[in-house]
Amino acid sequence: MMLMLALALATQAAPYDCGAAKYMQKLRDTEALIVQRVALKDDLVGEMPTKSGRPACVRFAFSIDADGHAKNITEEESSRDYLMIVAARRALEAYRFKPAARGGWHMLVFRAVVDKAPPFPDAGH
Repeated sequence: MMLMLALALATQAAPYDCGAAKYMQKLRDTEALIVQRVALKDDLVGEMPTKSGRPACVRFAFSIDADGHAKNITEEESSRDYLMIVAARRALEAYRFKPAARGGWHMLVFRAVVDKAPPFPDAGH
């Protein structure tokens, strides 16, 4: 029984990371260019929330214009969660980068827990 459990745990896939491990250096290089971050919106809840929600991610590739804005944004890889993709893209569009970073392609991965049900209201109020 213990051997079966150990085998099951050993064969479980690592959490999906949208290419974060594969592109670690490129992501670090892009992180170093960030001047202003914008948080993802908090309410990433769709029609079927659960108590714990589920992890979601999206990796974007983009260029940086002369004013430090992300341009030519393309979704390279994702967990295919629409709410996450839209929220992450809006956040990335509001980010500011060092304008000297123009030229070439840059990458960022956004991660969040989506479809996490809000706490039940307290019946005593």
